[in-house]
Amino acid sequence: MSPFTAATYMLASSVNLRAVQEILGHSQMSTTQIYSHVLKDRLRDEISKLRFK
Repeated sequence: MSPFTAATYMLASSVNLRAVQEILGHSQMSTTQIYSHVLKDRLRDEISKLRFK
């Protein structure tokens, strides 16, 4: 499993961002935060598929 996939999976499973940073060995939180933006984009895409009446 790639680090990108692992990080995305962990964040989607509600693992703390700081814990993901430590697990991946990132020295900067900004590097780890990239993965949280991916989740936000995915969530926005899913919400846009909803049809409210």
